[in-house]
Order: sequence, then C-alpha cells, then structure tokens
Amino acid sequence: MTGKEIPGFKLNYLRILEEIQRPELDFDKLEKILKLEMSLSYKLLRYMNSAFFGWQMEIQSIKHALVMLGETGFRRWASFIAMAGLAKDKPPELVFQSTLRGRFLELLAPSFRMAHRSEDLFLMGMLSLIDGLVNRPMAEVLQEMPIAQDIKNALLGEGEGRLNDLYRLSLSYLEANWGAFEALAQKLGIDALAIPECYTAALAWATEHFQGIPTQEKEPIKN
Repeated sequence: MTGKEIPGFKLNYLRILEEIQRPELDFDKLEKILKLEMSLSYKLLRYMNSAFFGWQMEIQSIKHALVMLGETGFRRWASFIAMAGLAKDKPPELVFQSTLRGRFLELLAPSFRMAHRSEDLFLMGMLSLIDGLVNRPMAEVLQEMPIAQDIKNALLGEGEGRLNDLYRLSLSYLEANWGAFEALAQKLGIDALAIPECYTAALAWATEHFQGIPTQEKEPIKN
C-alpha cells in the first residue's frame, strides 16, 4: 500500500483537488492541469451542461462555469468530478458515500455552532474515503493538500476538538454505532433527535448529485 504508485491520471485529479482547496483559485494553473489529460475538460463541461443543472445556455469554458456557479459552487462541482475520476477503477459506492458524508457534515454544522465552517466540513466528508480511492495511507494523501490542520487531524483520528468530535459523531451515526453516537451527542450537548432529519436530507441530496455525474464517470449503484 505505502509503496504503491498513484497512476498518472489519478495524480491529475489529486492536483485538481489540491488547487480547488486553496484560498484563491488560480485558473491559469487549473487549466494547465486540465490540459495534462485532454478528456478531462470535456468531462467537466459535459457534466456542467447535463440536465441536472438545466442551464439555459451552454457552458463553454471553465471560467464560464465559475461565473455561473460562483467560487463556492465551482469548488464543489470540481470536487465531484475529481472524486469520480479518482474512483474510475473503484466501486462507484465510494464516491456516493463520500458525497453523502460531505453533505451530512455540512448540514450538521449549524447544530454545532460551526455554520461558518460548513464548506470545510463538506470537504472533510468528501475526503474521508480518499485513501481507498488512491490506495495510499490517508496521512500521505493529505500531506501536500492545503487544507486546515484540524481537518487533517480529524481525518487521521488525531488530537481533540469540536471538529474532531463532530466527525466521529457523523461516522458513528452512518455506521449505526449507537453507543458511540449517544456518548458523543451527550458530550457535545446536541439533540440527537435532530440528526436523522439531517441524514435524510443529505441522502436525498447526495443521490441527486451522484445521478448528475455523466455516465462515463460512474456506473449505477447496485442494491
């Protein structure tokens, strides 16, 4: 695992993930990365022009997508495509679960008085299975990524803090580890009865967005 090289096409997707996590987007650098794999721009634009978005005009460039979506929306959109690309040789369920985790954490943010970090929480959930997508230890994957240290700590199961507790609470709920879930909910002083509503909303949202990824990027989820 540790010594296994990441295929070239996955490195391109990892570089995109790294770039969209920087405080300011460098579109010149992003376009250079996209040119390393000629099909990537096509996949991105096809996704953007899919029926899921329902734009009245055709999106013709990455910069045009930024204008239409705004930076926050663009980061999220690019993260879907990058994660789908990383999962090209993996079960599509990994991308779906990553999306579900991200949205679930984002919806939990207000209850934890962390609404100001909702985007960070979404990112944390999206990255929570990236080690399985690239067959490398989480610590190695996160080492070069420009994300907040407390997000890295939570993903690695290191340190303490409210963000770490929220991450563990979300996982305990998703894994039906009710003993751990109730203990964390009590520790954090939140109403555990409010969590199912967030989960249901996250599940619906993740399903809708997952279905919006072009078919060449995924295969149907098998029951």
